[in-house]
Amino acid sequence: MNVLAASIGFLSVGLTAVLVAVMSTSGGLERGGVVGIRTRATTSSDAAWAESHRVARPLLMSAGWSALAFAALLVAWEVADLSPRIAAVLAAAGLVEVLTLTIWGAVKGHHAALRVSTT
Repeated sequence: MNVLAASIGFLSVGLTAVLVAVMSTSGGLERGGVVGIRTRATTSSDAAWAESHRVARPLLMSAGWSALAFAALLVAWEVADLSPRIAAVLAAAGLVEVLTLTIWGAVKGHHAALRVSTT
């Protein structure tokens, strides 16, 4: 496994997730744009869009910081010249964690948007 490539991937994903999370609650993401939680419920109104991203933000931030932590861990692992098999397991665990947090945030955001749409 190329640990450096995995580290760069985690770094990219982490920075993107943190940036999107910050932009989502500061008005930086437009409802008609390309980035954000895009479901029928979240794009139904500006209020639904804002609420969905407000609710999802903590999980998206967690996903971003987790990805950055895994990037640092993999770099440290490579510098210490430790087992590449364990590095592969760490990378897989990091991927599962980041995806789980991101999907969980999107689902929570979608449900928050549904509550806004029905009120």
